[in-house]
Amino acid sequence: MKLQHFPLAAYKRAVTNEVPAACRHLSKFFCPHRLLAVRTDAPIDFRHHSLEIGENSISYLRYGQEVEIWPQSFNHFYLVTVVINGSMKVKSSTGNDTYQKQQMLVLNPCDQISMRWSRDCETITLRIESAFVDRVLLSELGMRNFANLHFNSQSRIGEHGNIRIRNMINFLVREIDFFSATETNPISSSAPSVIQDIVTHLGVYHLDDTSLQGVQPVGSHARSCYVRRAERLLRTAPETVSSVPSLAELVGARVRTLQIHCMRELQTSPGTMIANAKLDLIRTTLVQCPPRTTVTSAAIQSGWTQLGKLGAAYKRRYGELPSDTLKKVRSALG
Repeated sequence: MKLQHFPLAAYKRAVTNEVPAACRHLSKFFCPHRLLAVRTDAPIDFRHHSLEIGENSISYLRYGQEVEIWPQSFNHFYLVTVVINGSMKVKSSTGNDTYQKQQMLVLNPCDQISMRWSRDCETITLRIESAFVDRVLLSELGMRNFANLHFNSQSRIGEHGNIRIRNMINFLVREIDFFSATETNPISSSAPSVIQDIVTHLGVYHLDDTSLQGVQPVGSHARSCYVRRAERLLRTAPETVSSVPSLAELVGARVRTLQIHCMRELQTSPGTMIANAKLDLIRTTLVQCPPRTTVTSAAIQSGWTQLGKLGAAYKRRYGELPSDTLKKVRSALG
């Protein structure tokens, strides 16, 4: 494989065939750890490319040999790792997991883990400073005073949430490689905001329920963390919410707690929020009018289950029936 085929190829940090050299390098860059090659009769093919983006960084890593890794605590940063080739086995206090190609792993500052990389394992790893995470959760979700902030690798809405973050990380790598190839500034103006969006998605989809204990909304202008999480979830993935209890579970609140916050802060109920979000998605689908679109298919895609009540609800919100919207769009398209 030629150098230019590696992600972040213009930002080489270290290349070595020696385990001690690789261990020393990564101990300085990430944290102290032990590194062991499973096969002692063959050299490793270690490669680390990395670019700093403000206080954070994004890295490409490979060992070119099956290795075992025992990192110490990260203390002041989080790692979001996407496996882009091969596989990685991770042992932690919560169990053993294997991450295959295009699967994502989130590591927290105090996680105690060990890893076993396959010979062909390659990863893209985003290192995010704890102070940055705290600032984003404060500004975007109105959340502060975390006692034990902990993200799960599994999203609250399943693979849908992980795909969003993986796509943002992949976009970030492609953008960096593009700008480096054109000999312009490798850090585009959008790069910091992409990392901010990744942290926000982690806060919405991956935050452990125990992390919500002691969380406080900030200022009179800031909505509670439950309402902000609900709003962002319904704005980005309303089709994943089937009911008020499911929404409450996804945002880490009891049903009654969510109802109280929504009524107090938005003067509306969670049920109305869910219905409106699904209606908005139905209307967006009808307006975009992909091939073979029908009102029923748009409703099913949005997760709307009460088809008999769709027409009346849609007309109350938009002043016309969904079938009328579809006719207008098709007429305009000729």
